[in-house]
Amino acid sequence: MAGTLIPRGKQQATIADLTDNSGGTADSTVAAVSGSGADATINNNFADLTAKINALIAALEEYGIVAR
Repeated sequence: MAGTLIPRGKQQATIADLTDNSGGTADSTVAAVSGSGADATINNNFADLTAKINALIAALEEYGIVAR
């Protein structure tokens, strides 16, 4: 059945959320960075990746795949 989660083993250990101290702003885009002096863009890229990884962790926790 599409969209149905079928458990296949025991729940995995806790995965801690990442803490975003980049000072960037997440906007769902990892932007290209060229040259130097692009600190804000680089920080925004880290913020984007942190937000997405934390969303994936939350989804895994919601379905009981990993523990909180």
